[in-house]
Amino acid sequence: MTRINTRPTQSLLTQVRLLEYSLADSPDVGAAFVKLRAVASPIDGEAIDRLEKLILDPGTESTAVVGVGPSPYRAYGRLLARLAMRQRASSALVRALHEQQSFAAATVMTVWSQFMGYLVYLAAVIGVLAAIAIVYSLIVMPQMQEIYESVGYPMPRLTLAIFGGGAWIVVLLILIGCLAIAANAWFVVKLRAQLQRFAPLSASYRRMPLVGEVTDHYNEYLWLSYSAVLSAGGLAAEASLQAATDEVPGVAAMEGGEDESLASSRGALQAASRLGRLGDELRAQQDEAATRFLQSLSKARRDSRLVLTIWVYVLVALLVIAMYLPIFELGHTI
Repeated sequence: MTRINTRPTQSLLTQVRLLEYSLADSPDVGAAFVKLRAVASPIDGEAIDRLEKLILDPGTESTAVVGVGPSPYRAYGRLLARLAMRQRASSALVRALHEQQSFAAATVMTVWSQFMGYLVYLAAVIGVLAAIAIVYSLIVMPQMQEIYESVGYPMPRLTLAIFGGGAWIVVLLILIGCLAIAANAWFVVKLRAQLQRFAPLSASYRRMPLVGEVTDHYNEYLWLSYSAVLSAGGLAAEASLQAATDEVPGVAAMEGGEDESLASSRGALQAASRLGRLGDELRAQQDEAATRFLQSLSKARRDSRLVLTIWVYVLVALLVIAMYLPIFELGHTI
């Protein structure tokens, strides 16, 4: 299986965790970075530079700072640019970044392992079936037709339908399966990348069968995560919720529909803010949203695996019956 690159996610997670330790007994964030550099390994220098720029000057981030491949720096940069310097330097904000990166680092591997194993297996099975169908159609089928013509008996209709005329039925069935597997694989790769980027999924994925629910729950979790980061940085409750909504377009699509859970979440957050417990409520709702996201991901994997597996079994059954039927019919005729 392909080995995925989780270094940007893991690297930021490690440095944020160490910065949190350093902030505990430092007078300010600048002193915390000085202390962190003094004890860190030389190979971590680049990651520390990125984190320092992210916190101290998020509005001027460049491609060189972001680095190559999916990384969360752009998303964090956009969020932290909404905060004042004193807010970005708070230990509560660093702790919130640490919590988000912990979830992302764990979930990236979960997403990859849950889907790609069976998708690769089904793709291999389809490849074998395609090879068998080609060999039978080009080599065996003409010989069987000659035998049937010699005894003056017509070929079975199912065999002619499956393998006759260029085997277009087999080609169509295999093509449908390949497109379904490719669509699943595309979504998995996209979701993995967005997790690494700490970025939302497009609202257009909501219309896709099997993964629409995953998209909604992931964007809901991200909306709560963005709100938690901004709230930890000291942004007012309503302002942090609105800023998070602006950053996650998919949430606006959910609010415009009939998503009652999101409206309930917003109401509970506003009530908790008035009670002075917004942080606690955000953490509780994040945990619930993360659980719903992972459950919907497991359900999507189970449902897609069931559909694709049944499709493969049907295709195998059709091929086997169509290949052996001429032999049985010939034996009965003779």
